[in-house]
Amino acid sequence: MERYAHKLKEKAEREGYASVNDLKAKILKKHDLGMISDTNPVLITAEKNNDNLGSCKKDLPAHVKSLDKILRIDKILSQDTETICQLWTEYHAAKSSCISDTLAVNAYKKLFKRGQEFPMFIIPLTHLTGLEFYILQFQYHQCFFTSLLEYKTFAAESQPLLVLTHYIDLMDTKGVVLAHGEIRKPNILSKENAKCLVRWLRAFYLDDENSNNKHQYDNISKWNLVVKFNREPNNFEYSELVNVIKGEK
Repeated sequence: MERYAHKLKEKAEREGYASVNDLKAKILKKHDLGMISDTNPVLITAEKNNDNLGSCKKDLPAHVKSLDKILRIDKILSQDTETICQLWTEYHAAKSSCISDTLAVNAYKKLFKRGQEFPMFIIPLTHLTGLEFYILQFQYHQCFFTSLLEYKTFAAESQPLLVLTHYIDLMDTKGVVLAHGEIRKPNILSKENAKCLVRWLRAFYLDDENSNNKHQYDNISKWNLVVKFNREPNNFEYSELVNVIKGEK
């Protein structure tokens, strides 16, 4: 996410704008791009998708805002992928209770396939009081992050702290999948920690199981930990996971 913000800053400086906001204002005025309100949707036909990913809308819950309620897709389609990613990232950067991400098509296909086959995992984050674990659960194009303590205490009644939705509308034409992360409880989960959860999600689920980059302590790949957690939960060692996390900081 940071790399697109950096590129946008460089572009602003290169073209003589005083700030990124000035550049954004010029782009939005010139192309009539950007975000739209619920009362002014731009509706288009969903694109045809491949690899059993499903349609853009029908596989998301009815209450989830579709991409065409966020982006003026008819205008966005005339832009290149980098510009779309920049606008998506900058839009979310200004909001306190949501985050964004962008993925190449092949990366998302890999993530989607693995998420359906191995839909649960845990991620530890460091807090002032020590480590706190979060459990993630894939449900098709969405991923829910919940406090492990709350999940163990309330089970099905536990409430997610972060909901990550992947939009595949532009996958075929622009080669990109846009992700929107809604922070449900910003007083509990900070925006920075929400970003960390998504980064670790990508790191574990997009890891190469045949990689030679094993952790020095246990000689196990991040992906193999995901497989072990789902297939052999009774044999899963939290210490292995913590060692891998610490080894990459």
